[in-house]
Amino acid sequence: MSSFAQDRDQTLVPFLAASGREIISVVNLGELTKFPFLASVWGDVATWVGATATGLAALIAAITYALGRRGEKWAQAQLVYFEPGADAMYEVHNRSDKPIVDVRAVLKRRSLYSAARVGSYSDSVIFRSPTVASFPSYEFYLSAKQGHSRRLSATPQSNRFAEKIEPDHAGKVKADWIHVNGYKSYIEFRDVHGRDWQFDVEAERLRPLKRRPTFLRLKSKPWWAAWWIAKNNAIYIWRNCLYHPNGKPPR
Repeated sequence: MSSFAQDRDQTLVPFLAASGREIISVVNLGELTKFPFLASVWGDVATWVGATATGLAALIAAITYALGRRGEKWAQAQLVYFEPGADAMYEVHNRSDKPIVDVRAVLKRRSLYSAARVGSYSDSVIFRSPTVASFPSYEFYLSAKQGHSRRLSATPQSNRFAEKIEPDHAGKVKADWIHVNGYKSYIEFRDVHGRDWQFDVEAERLRPLKRRPTFLRLKSKPWWAAWWIAKNNAIYIWRNCLYHPNGKPPR
């Protein structure tokens, strides 16, 4: 063994503690090469178990706090429920011990993506339900394109039917604002903490109302419908107008 290797193996490496003081124990580099997990360097099993337990305790505390905050956030909203009422009315019941305000029915134009996703083809074409034997179907495309070209108002229509609903009371809105062909219906309200909530009547799902758009919400924008129509138009041209070596495929 060369003198350089001997000098390297005999080098003592001090380890500094968090306080900046030197640790009393030092380790020979030759031993560390042969035994990389020395207890004098990395700590024994008890030290690792203690550190792991401390980390898990901190993680559990953080998760418990987050769940507690979520429970507080949903505490009042989950006590508000919605159901069809008598005389073609839709009822909003407040079973919490605090009032809700600014209760309104909101109609938003149904996108072609939304209609196709839920299978409500009549809602996408507004005026009739085409036969959809296969997707994409050119008949469905024609009807959807004609219905979409009517350019219904893209601005959400709103009807505030109750300024405030007291605890153990209910507000009512006409079903005409709930079941509108070509539109999706929502019930929106604000809780006592100033949080806005939205109930999707079709999906029967309550969620916090987010003001910022997300990627999934962007799919309901007009450009998504325009892309959908362009894609189906290209498919139709390929199927019916372009040359096919094995003959034209069936519609």
